[in-house]
Amino acid sequence: MSNLTDLISAGGGSPSFPTIFLHKSQTWVPPQDGNICIHVIGAGGGGAGYSGTPRSGAAGGYSKKNTLAVTTSGSFTVVIGAHGNGAAGNNGFAGGASTVAGTGLSATLTAN
Repeated sequence: MSNLTDLISAGGGSPSFPTIFLHKSQTWVPPQDGNICIHVIGAGGGGAGYSGTPRSGAAGGYSKKNTLAVTTSGSFTVVIGAHGNGAAGNNGFAGGASTVAGTGLSATLTAN
């Protein structure tokens, strides 16, 4: 089984890309040329509570781009979805979608 570090590499003798976690919405520019793997995780839903019994919320969705050639002249718009709030005596609220769009992607990667 591979880990994330094994999946992100520049290849061709170039140094490997570091594992990068983005926790807020931003524009991201690759720090070097090479190939990357993108994982997008949507925000989880809020839990519900009925008759004093709290219930867990749902997990966020997932989207992946296995390999993408990038250069330092490219950029990506990253949107991190907001978590869903819980609600007492009611269903919790859905979490927001996370998305990645940018240079070389034919479509926006979306994880609801």
